[in-house]
Amino acid sequence: MVTINAKGQSGHMYPFQVFPFEAKFNPVSAVYIFLRDNVALYIGKAKDLSNRMSNHHKEDQAKRLGANRIAVLQVGTEAERDRIERDLIMSHQPTCNEQLK
Repeated sequence: MVTINAKGQSGHMYPFQVFPFEAKFNPVSAVYIFLRDNVALYIGKAKDLSNRMSNHHKEDQAKRLGANRIAVLQVGTEAERDRIERDLIMSHQPTCNEQLK
């Protein structure tokens, strides 16, 4: 299993497992990153990753930008998913995300 560490604006390093872009997922709660190689194109969160990936609203845009992998970090609580997602978006400013201030 390939893993990468994604650094948040807080300086915290988050360990993500990396999968091919076409991977199918079990129903787990997670923060995920659409990647082009190791560049974050979109960062999101899901209560059920299997449902979220089945028809994602940013999938086409990410594919056009060369997305070839998905990084996944299982996170149990919604509050923690929100915190991690925001920390990572603030750090990476992914092209497909609405930018946070």
